[in-house]
Amino acid sequence: MNEDFVETFKSVLYEESNAIKNVAEYIDTSQIRATINILDCCKGKFVLIGIGKSGIIAKKISATLNSIGCVSIYLHPSEALHGDFGIATKDDVAIIISNSGETEEIIKFLPYLNHRNVPVIAIVGNKNSILSQKSNACLNYFFEKEADQYNLVPTTSTTVSLAIGDAIAVILMTLKKVTPHTFALNHPAGSLGKRLTLKVRDIMHGGNNNPLVTLEDDWISVIEGMNKKSTGAVNVVDDQGFLIGIITDGDIRRILKKTKPDQLTTLTSQDMMTSDPTIVYDDMLCYDVLKLQNNLSVSFSVFPVIDQNNFCVGMIRIIDIHKHLGVFQ
Repeated sequence: MNEDFVETFKSVLYEESNAIKNVAEYIDTSQIRATINILDCCKGKFVLIGIGKSGIIAKKISATLNSIGCVSIYLHPSEALHGDFGIATKDDVAIIISNSGETEEIIKFLPYLNHRNVPVIAIVGNKNSILSQKSNACLNYFFEKEADQYNLVPTTSTTVSLAIGDAIAVILMTLKKVTPHTFALNHPAGSLGKRLTLKVRDIMHGGNNNPLVTLEDDWISVIEGMNKKSTGAVNVVDDQGFLIGIITDGDIRRILKKTKPDQLTTLTSQDMMTSDPTIVYDDMLCYDVLKLQNNLSVSFSVFPVIDQNNFCVGMIRIIDIHKHLGVFQ
């Protein structure tokens, strides 16, 4: 019996994927062109409309459009008939999803959209339906049957509807000139958003947390600076605040190993530091810092940070970048 279930599982995937292929092959290209023209002329927002499972698909498409910067809302047709229709304007485009194209609430709603001169794009499973005939563009997703054995559960129909919605979103990305950067601005908490927007200055140890020492500071002061700022390193600066070098805990271990005990009191930052270290700028993307680290022959766990005037403004730890970007290497 388990094998029967396995075959059923696979058959659902085949059924739905084949339905999408068939739509791609046989859909009326003149209606695709009409749809693209409506999308291109939209000066307002996109109003997604549907009931039941189609309503859920409408909500998902609306969310996708919002994610690419195309303002969109979901509007329930019944609620629209009782006051919510005020949200739709002549500058908007309505995208209505209905398998039958004959849903009573949607058919009642159509005249009001027409009266307000709101163009309608229909995503529908019945090309002879009232919705198909009353829409400005009709994307008919004809299919043989739903994926369940009784042809009852909205499965294939909702999958194809969603795929058509994705196609609309991709077209809009081109029409509205959506770039990875503009996409990221709508996903500030996502991994892509952080990768394209999170800068060094956002997470570096700067201001009062900038671990600074001067050339004359002794090794005890250096260690105290590392411990106090929890950076595992300190920046060595001159009297004007320009970076001269960096001292890491590794530098300290190496210098102490080869220094005689009676000479420890004379050790200064100048004796321990690495001059001309690899630096990063405070306006760099954190993701670019990771790429920089990967391209270096020696792996560093920290980088001094300078601004465009070459002042030392902080230090950034690779572990902090990993934490904020969710990257583990």
